[in-house]
Amino acid sequence: IRTHVLTDNPFSGNSQQDIKTVYQSLLHGRCYFALEYFRKAQGFQFWITQGQKEFSMGDCVKLTDHTQLCVSCPEKAHLRFIRNGSVWLQKTTRLLSSPVEETGVYRVEVYLKSAGKVRPWIFSNPIFVTWVHLPLAREDWIGASSDILFVRLAPPSLYLHSFQPLWILIHLSQRLHRSFRAWKG
Repeated sequence: IRTHVLTDNPFSGNSQQDIKTVYQSLLHGRCYFALEYFRKAQGFQFWITQGQKEFSMGDCVKLTDHTQLCVSCPEKAHLRFIRNGSVWLQKTTRLLSSPVEETGVYRVEVYLKSAGKVRPWIFSNPIFVTWVHLPLAREDWIGASSDILFVRLAPPSLYLHSFQPLWILIHLSQRLHRSFRAWKG
């Protein structure tokens, strides 16, 4: 299993700054997970468009008439859009786009046919679609519950970095716990 982390900027070479960049991306939900035994997942994208605006994993988006959910895979696979924990749409293709007409928590699961079997391949983090506009500044973060935090970053072109998940889990769990405790006060 590999964790792919999407960052707003490339790594600088300064380890302290690069670690902070990774933490910020993970805190904002800018990652997806892939089982890369049969195929690499680099190039996977999951986003929402609203006119000229694009929103990525971890973003919170206000539902409009022009909200479009999109996914792009490195190769043809079975794509499953999940809304609020249930399959909402599924199709075998490389690219898929669909209008969003209801609020909810949307994510993607991708299954790859390899060696005669359908195998789990990519699992995205969610994009949150709501009825109300949620503020974007850190001081205006909104906690939906004690363990969910809605945050949005501006989505410029995102750089991709891959890490072994164990390293992330060890370091991230401690950091996020401290950050969330500090945020909650």
